[in-house]
Amino acid sequence: MNTYLIIASALVLANFCWSDARFALFSSKTPKPTKHILQEWSLGFVVFIAISRGLEFRENGVLHEQGWEFAATALLLFTLAAVPGFVYQRLLRPMIRK
Repeated sequence: MNTYLIIASALVLANFCWSDARFALFSSKTPKPTKHILQEWSLGFVVFIAISRGLEFRENGVLHEQGWEFAATALLLFTLAAVPGFVYQRLLRPMIRK
């Protein structure tokens, strides 16, 4: 169950920054600048790591030591989880509006 919760939270948090400007942390009617998208994505990554570590502690009762390899793998997987939102926002949406 925790595995599915981690995967679902990664997908939601990684793609939240690509949502419409109405749902953004920096709400405005104009399209979000890249700076805001990166800030929201970074905040989502931090929240994802906090959720994952919390679930690990609840499941095992101890937090295992993680090296740089874990951080690099988690960052790359979180980046990969953001691809659907990026494709929709930057590639498909402009084509649909035409």
